[in-house]
Formats: sequence, structure tokens, C-alpha cells
Amino acid sequence: MKASVYQKAALLFGLIAGMVFIVFNFTSWKLGVRTYANILAIEKFIPYIFLLFLLGGIRLRKNNNGTIRFADALKFAFLAYIVFSLIEAIANYFLYNIIDK
Repeated sequence: MKASVYQKAALLFGLIAGMVFIVFNFTSWKLGVRTYANILAIEKFIPYIFLLFLLGGIRLRKNNNGTIRFADALKFAFLAYIVFSLIEAIANYFLYNIIDK
């Protein structure tokens, strides 16, 4: 499998997970302090990141004739999580240091 295929998929699914986090984070912040704490607790409990990355891995396997090497799947998941973590860090910095000082 080409390296660019799983890298593109990792970027796509990392961005999707990051955007879902931003929507959860900013809408719960806008609703208020009590709601913000409740939604953050629920957000950490819901394994939406795991499910998104699992769907991405299934999609990669399907596009590769039903097989995928473990190394490629691991690279996909790791890169997607790095992209998600960067988006999460930037969004939190923006929220707590620029919007809500």
C-alpha cells in the first residue's frame, strides 16, 4: 500500500475528530459553566475518537482489497491521533487564552 494513502486518510479522520471536538468544546462553553463541565465529562467518556479511527481503518482495509498490514494500520491511527491532538491543543489555547481570559 502506498504511504500517501494512509497518510491522507489519517489526516482526513484526524481533522474530522478535531472538528467534532471543537464543536463539543465551543458549544458547551457557550452554554455555560455547569453545562461545560458536564459535557466535557461526557465527551471524555464517549469513545468517538476510537470509533472514527476504527471506521477509517475499515475504510483503508476495504480500499486495499480486504487486507491491511498491522504497521500501516498503526501508522494510520498514530498519525490521525497526532492530528487530532494538535487541533485539540490549538482549540483549547484559543478558547482559554484569547476568547475567555
